[in-house]
Amino acid sequence: HETPPAPKTVVPDLPDWLNNVIMKCLERDPVNRYQSTRDILTDIETQNAPKLAPQPSVHQVYPQVAVTQPASKKTWIGIVAAVLVLTLGLLAVPQIRHAIFKSKTTAGVAQRDLKYIAVLPLKVTGDEKQLGYIADGVAEALAAKLSQIKGLSVTSSTAVEKLGNVESVTDAGKALGANYVFSGSVQGSGDDVRILISMMDVTRGIQVMPPKEFSGVARDLLRMEDSIYDEASKALQISLSPDETARLSAHPTERIDAYQAYLHGRNALRGKPGADIVQGAISDFNDALKADPMFALAYTGIADASLRMYRDTKDAKWAQKAQSAAENANRLAPDLPEVNFALGSVYVATGNTNEAVAVLKNAVKQAPNSDEGYRRLGDALQANNTPQDAIAAYGKAIEINPYYWYNYLVRGNAYLKSGSDDEALVDYKRAAELAPNNPKPHSNIAAVYMQEGKWNDAIPSLTQATHIDPKSMQAWSNLGNAFFYLKKYDEAVQYYQKAVDLSPNSSMLMGNLADAFRSKGDKAQANATFDKAIALAQKEAEVNPRDTTTLGSLALFYAKKGSDQIAVQYIRRARAINDKDVSLMYNSAVINTLGGRPADAVSDLRDAVKNGYPVGQIKDDPDFQSLANNPDFAALIKSSK
Repeated sequence: HETPPAPKTVVPDLPDWLNNVIMKCLERDPVNRYQSTRDILTDIETQNAPKLAPQPSVHQVYPQVAVTQPASKKTWIGIVAAVLVLTLGLLAVPQIRHAIFKSKTTAGVAQRDLKYIAVLPLKVTGDEKQLGYIADGVAEALAAKLSQIKGLSVTSSTAVEKLGNVESVTDAGKALGANYVFSGSVQGSGDDVRILISMMDVTRGIQVMPPKEFSGVARDLLRMEDSIYDEASKALQISLSPDETARLSAHPTERIDAYQAYLHGRNALRGKPGADIVQGAISDFNDALKADPMFALAYTGIADASLRMYRDTKDAKWAQKAQSAAENANRLAPDLPEVNFALGSVYVATGNTNEAVAVLKNAVKQAPNSDEGYRRLGDALQANNTPQDAIAAYGKAIEINPYYWYNYLVRGNAYLKSGSDDEALVDYKRAAELAPNNPKPHSNIAAVYMQEGKWNDAIPSLTQATHIDPKSMQAWSNLGNAFFYLKKYDEAVQYYQKAVDLSPNSSMLMGNLADAFRSKGDKAQANATFDKAIALAQKEAEVNPRDTTTLGSLALFYAKKGSDQIAVQYIRRARAINDKDVSLMYNSAVINTLGGRPADAVSDLRDAVKNGYPVGQIKDDPDFQSLANNPDFAALIKSSK
């Protein structure tokens, strides 16, 4: 029903004539397609580029992606709604044992005729406290300005921050899917600052912009940033319209003291700082607002820092502070993409998904070449229960930058949630090709096998993921899932505990651990751990009362503790919000089984299977052992083989 992306966006060196032949085969209106195979052959043999029908208006930027869903496989995985700026795209297997999945190159490097830009953090030579915020500010300002230019795709600061240590600029380009990489250093003593910036074309291994020096005093930082941008534009051979030139010459604030305070706050938020440092960053942002009450980016800093506090503490007051700050930023600068990104993330985290979608659609209009913008939009659409629209948004992110592994990962997650296992596996394998040393694609490849009940097949990929990154709580949790379904509960407890140790405030992970204790017969330890999971989930539900994943988990936690009436209340509430969620159908079956209602349980399972829930998982789930002699249950399992 929609026009697909052109093949040339995926294979940049595809000849124009062949691109057009393919697109004509895919025309929406049959009248505009080829009328015979002979016509197709003629254009191929003559290498003729056929004329295409007019494309849809620019407002149709989120085309539906047509997904062929096998009758026996649709969705059984529910997505966690916590999609923040630094989200890893958590997906959850519905019955408490949540699985966590995180979304033409030369080893990942983009083709050289396209301009995919990455701005690496500048190295500091000297006093980190005195110069670190300047290094952050220069890199952030350069990336922000370049991202507003048509024809450039700029890697987000979030992606760069998650990059970690790499051996070379070329390796950084590979990991980020960029072919032009800016790097440099900041030196200084006293108030004097010396900045060196260079740019490399990593596909050809040459410096397009040799190291260039920009010197001044700290209070000249805004002027130096302008000079750096001018030199970068020349190196990239960018030509701008007068309107673009005027827009890009504007500063986020003209008060250098406000800007310095803001940069101090951003510098403090780098990495994984503790609560004291995050609250210190909020103080820096407030200082920036005292100097310039109209400084919108300072409010986005407060919003991001408050969301980080909420994510770590699950205290609702931080979510409220984040929303207030983001809305203030939007009031001051509704046309800044950074502002809309921050506001959209806050709305997703607090369950205001309709508002999140509207804000993020506006953001991608302001920054149409931002793959991060479309990833955030996809996250919001997922949370808003429109999975096909989410797949299309993630596809747009891939179209903008087909060389960044994370774009394939998040689309794979969306495919998996919609039941399209084959498409998910293709995306995950592509992500693994682009980022072979990242654990997340390997963990997600395993997730597809787990979806099909192939627990032993999943273990090697998960083990590889834990070897790559021993701190990957996603991989440890999924490894626990595999051993759980193999009924090796001691190993499951061991791996779930590793995941909980890495993320102790996750109700999902705590519930996994509790269920493993329960299955191995340790009732006291199970109930104590379920109590912890319930407390964490209730805090999450206070912030986002329409998060059906959290509500469904609460229902299961209570059911497995023996509190049937409370469990029924929660599952009814969740299904009233989304009665088409197959994971909630499955959860209801578990609750009815534990509550002694086998006929209702089988009815729920019949609905779940009809909508694509894998029978292999039902068969292996110990919660359904009491149904083993139920003839209706046996018939359901047999009919679905």
